[in-house]
Amino acid sequence: MNRVSKLLFLTIFSACSISSCSKKIWNNTDSSKSERGLLIDGQDAYDETAERWAKVKSKSSPVRGWEYVIDKLMKAGVDTKTLAEIYSDPRIPTWTPISFKVKPKESKQSYQEHINEAALKNAIIFYKENINYFKSAEQKFGVSQSIILSILQVETKCGKNTGNEPIIYWLSRLVSAGFPPNLTYNLSESKETPLPTLKEFEERASWLEEEFLPHLISTIQISQKAGASPLDIVGSKGGAIGMPQFLPGNVEKFGIDGDKNGSVNIYTPADAILSVANFLKLHGWKNGQTEQQKHNVILEYNRSTAYAETVLSMSKRLEKKI
Repeated sequence: MNRVSKLLFLTIFSACSISSCSKKIWNNTDSSKSERGLLIDGQDAYDETAERWAKVKSKSSPVRGWEYVIDKLMKAGVDTKTLAEIYSDPRIPTWTPISFKVKPKESKQSYQEHINEAALKNAIIFYKENINYFKSAEQKFGVSQSIILSILQVETKCGKNTGNEPIIYWLSRLVSAGFPPNLTYNLSESKETPLPTLKEFEERASWLEEEFLPHLISTIQISQKAGASPLDIVGSKGGAIGMPQFLPGNVEKFGIDGDKNGSVNIYTPADAILSVANFLKLHGWKNGQTEQQKHNVILEYNRSTAYAETVLSMSKRLEKKI
């Protein structure tokens, strides 16, 4: 993590891969409106969207295709000047379609590296270095030390890989899921079987926008409080930050000043450990729950069955070692 991002947290909290543009993405004919599924309320709206996309393709859009996201942020109260500065910044690439699945599913294989002997050894070393914070977290929040450790290992290898991507770009992409040209792209390029309908793509896109727009706004607010550019906040391509990979809005909701230095910095072990414990407690974790109950709580952290199973499996192995 770079120095500016670390500074942001110390200052503020006191006491899909990019897809290249397909030729199919926009075919402004009557047939494309029905066959490709680009159906918007009213011809004026259709024409306006077509005009915007034409500007993106011709590279004449001053914000390079991010108007859809900017509109949403303006409606949420973010001022125009701030948005112009962000989306005209050359560090923000031109908008390109974002592929997404209506019914995403992760494979258990994608988590194999997180439960091998090397991962176990790394987690144990981290635990021994921070044992007092783990004990404090369990005592204060009633969350087992092994589950906290397991999450930190699976998320970032206990802080070794927190990500170096400008999260505002990746969050913006997620918020653009419902941009009509993006719906058209996904409808024409999807490999899901059976092929989802336009309505299903719209519903999934709406969920993505509602889920990630608040965190996009939080990213901007965090940077404003620190007097820095939101592009200086780095993390994963999913928009998550710090050792526990919290989304930006969750830092303020669940962040804990574990080392009692007057600020919350989830890039430090103390704050990361107690913040994870706080998150789990507030989402219903209780030691002694059934496996299914624990599984359901972990799904609140990451809505992936494969993820939850991996975290619980790693936790059982760690419990025997700590």
